[in-house]
Amino acid sequence: IRRLNFPRLIATYTSRFSSTDPREAIQYYYLLRQYTGENQRDLFTTSVSELALETREFDMLLGWIAPDGSRKPGCIEKFLGESQSIIEVCAEDAESRGFLEDAVKLYELATRRDKVLEIHSELLARVVTKTNSANSERERITNATLDVAKQ
Repeated sequence: IRRLNFPRLIATYTSRFSSTDPREAIQYYYLLRQYTGENQRDLFTTSVSELALETREFDMLLGWIAPDGSRKPGCIEKFLGESQSIIEVCAEDAESRGFLEDAVKLYELATRRDKVLEIHSELLARVVTKTNSANSERERITNATLDVAKQ
């Protein structure tokens, strides 16, 4: 007997437009919240994390921190009252894939200061021996670390 694999159907359908219209894709991903994947996470969380890392539309999807320090919500807020857990999953996934600068931004959004400092320390250790020039990796990471220190 053949069965309809609903999560695969949603993933296949949304793959056509998820990178160009992530807000629309999230509407479909929300239908997957009752299914779990291999990592025991619900497929909504997994799909949103994949989408955020693929499109890098963190501000629009997950929210952002305004210059005054207040948190501005992203479009996942309309599905969940609390998006902290999804943001942390995105940050963990970014960190495990080696996207450390993205992970810092996401951990900061999730108010995980311990992880922000831990990853900044690692990033600084990587660039400390490099020469500092305009628009270099060292300058970018140093400036980002100074911004965190000012908060």
